Amino acid sequence: EAKIEELKSSKTTAEALSGAEVDEYDKLVGTIQLKSDEAAELREAVDQFQFSQAEFDIKQELVQNLEVEISDLNDRLYTVDFEISKLEDTLSRRLSFDLDAVEQLFREADSIFPDAIKKSYQELIRFNQKINEDRGTRLREQLQSLQEERGVLQVRHRKLDEERRDNLQAIQGTDAFEKFKYHQSRLAKLEVDIARSQAQVEILDEATGFIKDMRSLQLERSNLIDAIAEIVRNGSELYSEIKKEFNRMLNAIIEINALISIVVNGEGNLEFDASLLHRGDGEDVSMEGRGTSYMQLMCCIFDLTLLMTRRSSGFFRFVYHDGVFEGLDNRKKLKLLDVIRNVTGEHGLQYILTTIDADMPRDASGAIVPFDDANIVLELHDEGDDGRLFKMPRF
Repeated sequence: EAKIEELKSSKTTAEALSGAEVDEYDKLVGTIQLKSDEAAELREAVDQFQFSQAEFDIKQELVQNLEVEISDLNDRLYTVDFEISKLEDTLSRRLSFDLDAVEQLFREADSIFPDAIKKSYQELIRFNQKINEDRGTRLREQLQSLQEERGVLQVRHRKLDEERRDNLQAIQGTDAFEKFKYHQSRLAKLEVDIARSQAQVEILDEATGFIKDMRSLQLERSNLIDAIAEIVRNGSELYSEIKKEFNRMLNAIIEINALISIVVNGEGNLEFDASLLHRGDGEDVSMEGRGTSYMQLMCCIFDLTLLMTRRSSGFFRFVYHDGVFEGLDNRKKLKLLDVIRNVTGEHGLQYILTTIDADMPRDASGAIVPFDDANIVLELHDEGDDGRLFKMPRF
């Protein structure tokens, strides 16, 4: 997947350097062919000092392309100028409502201008001002966009005008040497265009190679996904032991069967799931396993299961859990402690946990079941700096 992403990036970079996309490859090749044919004819005309066919081609270009595009540009420029004029006129207008003049009018008519109406007018003015500000922002953005488009259109229009003027001079002039220079200049321009297009095609050839490599890797990735799915279907001794020990330990604590399963998702990655089954029923999944306390407990037991089943393969030999007692009743806390002590003692593992007094396991009378002093590495409290983790004042 990392290689595929790298190739995607390389393809994008190649297209940016080329100034064209891979989909335009055939169009570029066709353009090169047409321009090469035109250049060959023009080169022959220049070599033989015969320009009648070249001038005929210029007339065709004038009628079929240049004049049509210039006409279209003129239409668009007119529309853009009209829209710019309307926007500038709209933006120049301001809300013209004079509340003081209204009050003066009421006084002159010996009438009272009620405060309630005055307040309503003020709110209406503020509302209109807010609308005008928001609308003004949008109109200014639209105006800027149109002005930028107008600049682009004008540059293109000037270029086409110059091309049309040069073409007209070429077909209307009588000086053979001037015609020779003009057609030679056209030939040079065509050759530059052909060279540029060929360079684009060469870069797109590289991009096409990236696409080919991507497809090969995507096929390999698909095969790997199939292989992973096959491994999941076939299972393994280690996986079977993990499922067995996970269920055994959880059952010893909460007296419910538990199931670990693996799904290969749409991206071809493994998703692990742990579920509790209904009591007395070996198939239906219970919603108990979706609660926070049991989810935390299953995570804890899964960690222990991994350490235990991988103990002989150079795997980690310690685990740390914070707040593992939270939400469990006292009976389950004591059973969890029994499981932890049995697993760590039998397999030489180190288990580290942190808990607060309120979550400590208690006996039937409600008294805290204490840990042996040898098992307590650090005890924190808020009765002074000695109770802090680094035994220093707060900062």
